[in-house]
Amino acid sequence: MPRDRRSFSIRGETYDRFKILAEREGLSMSGLAERIIHEKLDALGVPVVTPEEHAKTVAAAKAEQAEKEPKEERVSVEDFPGPHFEF
Repeated sequence: MPRDRRSFSIRGETYDRFKILAEREGLSMSGLAERIIHEKLDALGVPVVTPEEHAKTVAAAKAEQAEKEPKEERVSVEDFPGPHFEF
């Protein structure tokens, strides 16, 4: 299964503090974020999502995005004026 990454934004001050902590722990910021988030989710008893459930979520998100995108309109040759005009 291909890796699927997501992102979110945090305030600059929080980012700077988080970066200091990651350096102190000897981890990448992503690695530290994963560790902290997993620890919190486990402590709260949030269930682990199976690969099958995740695939369904991704498919549903892609389908929803496809519905939002403008549909491509096809134009027929008959819609264009010909090279000759009749008077």
